[in-house]
Amino acid sequence: MNFYDKFSKKNLSEVTHILQNSGHESILDHLVETDDGFILNKPLNDVSDLPTYKFALSCTLASLGNRSLASQILPNPENFVADGYGDNISRSLASDFLS
Repeated sequence: MNFYDKFSKKNLSEVTHILQNSGHESILDHLVETDDGFILNKPLNDVSDLPTYKFALSCTLASLGNRSLASQILPNPENFVADGYGDNISRSLASDFLS
């Protein structure tokens, strides 16, 4: 099962609340809503090179319904929440999105 398939679709208000609570609200600055859903408003290389930021971005997109783009940004997100490899910030963020 794909990691992103575990994310239930949330509305923008719910996602905004999660991002604000985790200190990741700047993620929303990089998204735009189109007729096909949420996408990046500029190339990924212009957003961030930080892996944990990409993780937060991909979790956000998956929750907003764009699992395909989330998988393109970060194809192996499981590492960010794995015991002994991931970090508590990523685990907490994923938990918030999964609940």
